[in-house]
Amino acid sequence: MKLMVREMNKFTLSIDRVVWCLVVFLFSGIIVFELQLWNVLPYYGTLLLISTFYAIENKGKIKIWLSPYHVFMSLFILYTHITVIWAINKPDTFAMGRGLILNLLFSSILYFYYVKQNDISQLLSAIKWAGYIIALYTIFFYGLNRLIMLSSSSVVRMENDYANVNGIAMLIAYSCIVEFFDFIYLKKRTLSVVMLIPSILVIAASQSRKAYLTIVVGIIAIYFFRGIDEKNFLKSMAKIIVGTISVVIILLIILRLPIFSGVNERLYSLVDSFVGNRSAGSYIPVRERLISLGISVWKTHPILGIGMANAHIVAASKLNFDAYLHCNYVELLCGGGLIGFLLYYSMHIYLMYSLWRYRNIERKFIVIGTVLLFVTLLTDYGQVSYYTKPECFYFAIQFINIEQLKKKAQLS
Repeated sequence: MKLMVREMNKFTLSIDRVVWCLVVFLFSGIIVFELQLWNVLPYYGTLLLISTFYAIENKGKIKIWLSPYHVFMSLFILYTHITVIWAINKPDTFAMGRGLILNLLFSSILYFYYVKQNDISQLLSAIKWAGYIIALYTIFFYGLNRLIMLSSSSVVRMENDYANVNGIAMLIAYSCIVEFFDFIYLKKRTLSVVMLIPSILVIAASQSRKAYLTIVVGIIAIYFFRGIDEKNFLKSMAKIIVGTISVVIILLIILRLPIFSGVNERLYSLVDSFVGNRSAGSYIPVRERLISLGISVWKTHPILGIGMANAHIVAASKLNFDAYLHCNYVELLCGGGLIGFLLYYSMHIYLMYSLWRYRNIERKFIVIGTVLLFVTLLTDYGQVSYYTKPECFYFAIQFINIEQLKKKAQLS
């Protein structure tokens, strides 16, 4: 990549502030307007404004180039379109390919604007505040009393009234991770930490196991990296052990609070399903059947799959349940075969390799990049994310981080 040194002055700083506000609106709007028929209008409009400010800053020019992010995504999108040839339902596959192209085009706007900056701190801050806005909006939408009732219920939870519940909870969970990273690793002591209170309430009401595990794993991972960065090995190991035990104890105490009884029950049902208890939550056996079906279909079409975005057709015919397979790994294997699976997860391998390669450059951004990547790989077991807008933007941020680290390594 061509080295780009960005001149900072009052003009560029002002544009950065405006674009940051637009990015916060963009991330939060993806969730808030998800189920609205006109949801593309604020989405397209915001990205158009960001493009405009990018052009203004560069004297009417929008500089683009072929980056590793675009190479990896383009190969995956190309293969998605190729699977139309043998897909069970060609229109579904073609629609998926078209959606992925749009995701790449729009995420590229953020990529080209922010890759020339010094680091991803502004993007992390935008994710954090977008999640907090979602938390406040959710409280306003449902009402405080209803959310408290939902969080303590083991029978009912938040429904997909204005957006997908797991989508809401996951964005808020990422906000909590970034807040904890700022507070512990960067020692930022700001009033934004107060926003953890409504955030945790919404996650409890959503009863999203993925969001809860994201926060737990993210906090422990950040604390672990903070410990190993100590120069004294024995001291750092002692801190890691004591800190991890303390975090686990605190989380166990929190889980016993009445407000978390709903998510607590769902976590117990998840554990029961792993140990073979068939009395586990009613939805978990469905998830297991979907995953089992996807693996069996992949075994009969191991290399090419049955066509991207076609797994739901098999689920509808075999299980009378028209849904994705609730596991990104199995969904990709079933739809795209081994080729599609490797094309997609080669991006993760590249990111892991690059984070290790530049591990001594700007350590703090190595840590947050590694933590968020690990959390993504973990939660992919319980969700299908490869085609979603948030996932595409998170990928863009990860690749921006790598390019910025690469630039610093070259300059040093």
